[in-house]
Amino acid sequence: MQVYYNGNTNFPLHCWKNGHDVRKEGPHLGCDTSVKRSVVNAANFLYSTLLPTGSYLESCSGVFRTIEIIDGRERSFLYASCEKSSGTQEGFVLNTSIATSRLDITDCSPGKITNSDGYLQCMEQRSTPRSIVTGSYLKYCFAANSRFDSSKDTLTAECGGMKQYHTLEGLSNCLSSGGDVVFDNTGLACDIETSKTSEIHTASDYIPPGNYSLSCTDMAYYPCAGKNRKGLLTAKCFTNNSDPTDLINSTFLENADQACSAASYVSNVNGTLQCDPDTPSVNDPARKSMFDRLSCSESN
Repeated sequence: MQVYYNGNTNFPLHCWKNGHDVRKEGPHLGCDTSVKRSVVNAANFLYSTLLPTGSYLESCSGVFRTIEIIDGRERSFLYASCEKSSGTQEGFVLNTSIATSRLDITDCSPGKITNSDGYLQCMEQRSTPRSIVTGSYLKYCFAANSRFDSSKDTLTAECGGMKQYHTLEGLSNCLSSGGDVVFDNTGLACDIETSKTSEIHTASDYIPPGNYSLSCTDMAYYPCAGKNRKGLLTAKCFTNNSDPTDLINSTFLENADQACSAASYVSNVNGTLQCDPDTPSVNDPARKSMFDRLSCSESN
């Protein structure tokens, strides 16, 4: 399986496998060989299982699950490298420190996992599920940088590049009128004279399997969004580019549950989500059952 991150393959696994940790090196992540930690057995990495959601996905990368035997019991653990709250902005580069942590999620349900100043924690209350608004505006705006705030009835999206964010207030009035959210020179607007209708979609409790989670962040999967309502996976993924302004690409993959279950898992290839070309097709009933959990249903 392929992971590309600043020229390194399977980053940051080479750090963890050798008992080291991840550190920030300017705009890049690197391997801190001065740190000695428990060696993670790469054979236990579960690329082929669903990852639970939670607010941690908005600020963590290098995410993967393992199954480990603790005191004779099989336990499920989540690993991630997460941004700490302190940081400074220099031009396009946000200088933040990174912490890598391990959390036993055997008894932690999806939505409760959070990033607490760089460290994974299981909270008592689950976070509000992510929501996305479909519409024509997504042709010009980044799906991964689109947010619907139900408490304020507003849609905020990054459109046109250069971190230009636009807001549309009173979204419920637009949707109740059968309107379509569009983007023009003045920003986000509601077009009620169209055959298209925007919809609000809530993210799944899980994201599709694949090693893209090692080099992407801010991941979410919407089972009933996307082309023909077959699912939409959004993420911000690291690229091979050396330019600090082009290190992360906002990307999406439609129909990931069906397209990648038939051929392969999801990978990040230079900032683009793809069904991994190196993973052979398999006919595994357990795998099909897993992907069925991501399929669109009335509850999504």
